[in-house]
Amino acid sequence: MKIKYLLSTLMLFVMVAMLPQNLKAQVSVWDGTYAPWTHGTGTETDPFLIENAQQLAYLANRVNNGLDAAGGHVSNHDLHYKLMTDVNLNGSESFQWSPIGYWISETNYYSFGGHFDGNNHAVSGLYINSSANRVGFFGYTNGATIENLSISGDTVATTGQYAGGILGYARETLIKNCNNNCNIYVNNNKANAGGLVGYGEYITITNSLNAGNITSSSSYSSSYSYSGGIVGYGNSTITNSYNAGNISSSSSYSSSYSYSGGIVGYGNSTITNSYNAGNISSSSSYSSSYSYSGGIVG
Repeated sequence: MKIKYLLSTLMLFVMVAMLPQNLKAQVSVWDGTYAPWTHGTGTETDPFLIENAQQLAYLANRVNNGLDAAGGHVSNHDLHYKLMTDVNLNGSESFQWSPIGYWISETNYYSFGGHFDGNNHAVSGLYINSSANRVGFFGYTNGATIENLSISGDTVATTGQYAGGILGYARETLIKNCNNNCNIYVNNNKANAGGLVGYGEYITITNSLNAGNITSSSSYSSSYSYSGGIVGYGNSTITNSYNAGNISSSSSYSSSYSYSGGIVGYGNSTITNSYNAGNISSSSSYSSSYSYSGGIVG
């Protein structure tokens, strides 16, 4: 027992040490407007510098309008961005963040495909209560890298399919040194809720943590709900990552399924050196429905 306690304490210390250290950094508060960045050229050695909340919103505006998509659907491919200040999104029910990247249909979407370095800064005040299909600070990424970023806020919720604090839906994306402290809620017949990522398609997550509570629910026949502390559903490789939030999933109709896991709700994942300290639960209210829960994987 002493060995287990020491290992748990060591893991907690390591994960806390990964949190952004810019505790006294200046905070830029978003007012709902956007403004172009004025420094950098977007290369790896000279990234666009995001120096205030308005310039962060400008990134969302460019991605969601396909301004750097070069005629395709992956925006900002190979462009580099660095956050230079803490940002307060000042979110509320009447003042919500529009996720960076979105999906409406197979022909109506834009995903972020660039490199975003949070530079150990924090984005606070995230609030989303939406019916969009893919929600989070980033809504949809493809071939992207997201690193050194802390997200916090009140709520990330959708009646669409996918929600996560960092990312709603990620494809072939690398996430490292990131943490989420938003509560995530998804209510849909195909509900995928994750602390870092709602749905991950061949993604890699390292040195990251979740402290938000994660909830997915479905109330339809032949439906499912997946909740994970790091990833709700996906094909993912996860290392050195930690969950402290409470994870729950529920189904309330016949022939439905609910899965909850401290790290991953459901999917084909490789998980190493990762740890869960949250409470895990799943429930179903019909005899022909099924619920599964596990400390690491649902």
